[in-house]
Amino acid sequence: MDIVEVIRSLDSCAAIDEILVGLWRKTGKVEDRDFVARKLYRMTRANTINSVPKKKGYFTTNVDSNVKSSELIDLEEISAALKDQL
Repeated sequence: MDIVEVIRSLDSCAAIDEILVGLWRKTGKVEDRDFVARKLYRMTRANTINSVPKKKGYFTTNVDSNVKSSELIDLEEISAALKDQL
């Protein structure tokens, strides 16, 4: 499962934008955002992944989905880190 592997590679917690970029890096294919959003919804319903409480669009592979919002990295910080790596 590519999506689960991408989330795990991002410290087991990722936003949908991070998942899309991770899928592109892993497969080289640009996935449709709506397709991925629907897939993530179905995966949460099947308990394959969990959504992070009080944080819209964030998903985790941890069984304990009580990840605090303060523990998450801002997208701006991630963008800056990615620019430094490139």
